[in-house]
Amino acid sequence: MNKIARLILLALPLTVPLAACNRDAGPRADASTVTAPLPLADADKVVARVDGLAITQPLLEALARGRGLDLADPAQRTRALDELVEYAVLVAAARRDESVADAAARADVELNALAGRANVVMGRLGARHEPDEADLRAEYDQQMQVNGDREYQVAHLLFAEEGPALSAAGAVLTGTPFEDVRTQFGSQARQAVDLGWIKLGQVPEEFAAALREMEPGQTTPVPVQTPYGWHVIHLMDRRPFSPPPFEQVREGIRRMLVSRDTRAEVDALKARARIDISVP
Repeated sequence: MNKIARLILLALPLTVPLAACNRDAGPRADASTVTAPLPLADADKVVARVDGLAITQPLLEALARGRGLDLADPAQRTRALDELVEYAVLVAAARRDESVADAAARADVELNALAGRANVVMGRLGARHEPDEADLRAEYDQQMQVNGDREYQVAHLLFAEEGPALSAAGAVLTGTPFEDVRTQFGSQARQAVDLGWIKLGQVPEEFAAALREMEPGQTTPVPVQTPYGWHVIHLMDRRPFSPPPFEQVREGIRRMLVSRDTRAEVDALKARARIDISVP
């Protein structure tokens, strides 16, 4: 049986008590663990039972939301119930046959359940950070200002340490062509690549500042330090850049702002949390 099938077999136990079906299923989850079942409103409203496993109204509603089904429509309600019943039948089979529910499979299911819970919460947090039209326009204007009116065709060497970066830049200063320097120092670099055509807003400010001062064919005489390391930058060419109209990039800006602000809230939650790491 493949891994996906095994995950489906074990999906439902995350929402029902283990003791409801099998007295020998093992200890119940500690309520203080990340895999402890979440309390559900109206969890006592049972809509079906399969070999003793309760299927509750909250589960039915959750599945209907995920599938886009209308529970007021008898046919669609039946479809949703049939899917949950099939899950329960498979789960009951897995509890009777531990060969399809080994420890690794259970851990996989718990991890997927944990990620699923976190993703739902992340989505709810994101809904609280929906930008208004003024925010979108302000971000668009800022990006246009940062990007400027040019694109740059760039290659670079990126080093973890300043020493080899200085050596590479020095080799260019003595007259060695950048391509030869890239070949010579490529094995010491984290990156030795063509970046293609880029805009200033796509690179760190230190990198962008260097590009603003360069002419095509030039290489930075000294390495440029950014949070990523030490760069020896070579500007191959540049050309005029016409920014896209606001409506064309509006949705991308919206997603970026939601992601950025949600990430900031998650980081703040993490900073306030008490985190104790057990060293093995």
